[in-house]
Amino acid sequence: VAVLAIAGYQALHDTARAPAAPASHAANGVLQPYMRFTGSGDVTMRPDRGTISFSTHGTGATLAEAQDAAGGTMRALIRRLRADGVARPDMRTDGISGGERPRYGDFEADQSLTVTVRDLSQTGRLLADGAAAGAHSDYGVDFSVGNQQHAYDAAIRAAIADARSKADAAAGAAGLHVSGVVSVDESQGQPFYGAKVTYGRLDAASSAVPVKRGTQQVSAQVTVVFAYSA
Repeated sequence: VAVLAIAGYQALHDTARAPAAPASHAANGVLQPYMRFTGSGDVTMRPDRGTISFSTHGTGATLAEAQDAAGGTMRALIRRLRADGVARPDMRTDGISGGERPRYGDFEADQSLTVTVRDLSQTGRLLADGAAAGAHSDYGVDFSVGNQQHAYDAAIRAAIADARSKADAAAGAAGLHVSGVVSVDESQGQPFYGAKVTYGRLDAASSAVPVKRGTQQVSAQVTVVFAYSA
């Protein structure tokens, strides 16, 4: 019993004198030290589609007459756009409204149509022809990139490369080197940026409106955790 007691005391005493285990150690092995950096990526793209909104207006002694007037102009507008090559699925009615005008003692009605433009070279012609067909007003062009996922994927790759560049610089300054990637956290994607140009009503005899699609920028941000070693 005495021998066991002495052995137990010595074991406890030796444990108390042993240095604490490093924080990087775990029961299942050694945890590698790591560093965390945020990266941003911007990709410039050429828009390949756009949208234009047209509206028609009508007045009449009754709401039905006002709607008929606005609808007649809208049908003429649709025929003109179809003749310009716009497919039916690329035209969408966005709103129909009407009501009494007490000040004038009659009624008014408005109808709106949004058109997706897939051939951007025709944008100016569509604006001019819409006005010639009787559109009361138009709004656009809202440019966009058709394959947005492809554009965002490119921005993600650029953001990861940016984070890696920062990690390599920091590790090099400390005499270390990046040995791997532990995790990648995607931040909320940034919206696409593009100019929206507004036009008022055009004269029926006007030529194609000069439209420049320019470029758009899509952005992404990531946080990357890197492992490093000496």
